[in-house]
Amino acid sequence: MKVLSKSIADKAIAAASIDHKEVMKKFLVNFSLDMFEMYNKPLHRPVLTHNDFRVSNLMEKIDERGRTHVRIVDYQTIRGGSPVIDLLYFIFSSTDEQFRAQYYEQLLDHYYNELSLAMKRLALNPNEIYSREDFEIEYKTKLPFGLSLAVFVLPVVTIDENSAPKINDDMDMSSFVMNNTSDLFPERLNGIISDYIRWGVL
Repeated sequence: MKVLSKSIADKAIAAASIDHKEVMKKFLVNFSLDMFEMYNKPLHRPVLTHNDFRVSNLMEKIDERGRTHVRIVDYQTIRGGSPVIDLLYFIFSSTDEQFRAQYYEQLLDHYYNELSLAMKRLALNPNEIYSREDFEIEYKTKLPFGLSLAVFVLPVVTIDENSAPKINDDMDMSSFVMNNTSDLFPERLNGIISDYIRWGVL
């Protein structure tokens, strides 16, 4: 795992722009796939998390009235964990810098509002079970995980189709450490780094 973690980190540093290389080296000095377990632990209450919540695991259908219906697929990684993990996963694997500049705060508001409505449907009081303050503290605490997640996931979700690994029974974690020649990977990664610098996380 140490060798695999170093290979993933090295590829992220190589993809970072000249202005971002040193800050990424510093951020990734302790990068380890074990941190995924650490960040998934809830600070307050656990929820069922998807743990692979990205656009490619959402199916959309537009009905005859023009309404969009969304279904979530690919549930093999579901588990109990932090309420903010799926939100971090979605934001930093499925959005670009321009989208976040326009909708980032709305995403946070929407997520917590929907979580509150889900609690109310279960006859739970959000202010007692998981308040907005609890959510904001947990999100801020776990925000560094978003960049770690991007380092691991973006090479996979942005890869050119012809460079993607072939799926077979012999695959393991190391199969996903690939040479991503897509221009989208460094663009998306550097956009996240820029946001993290602007937000004071880096």
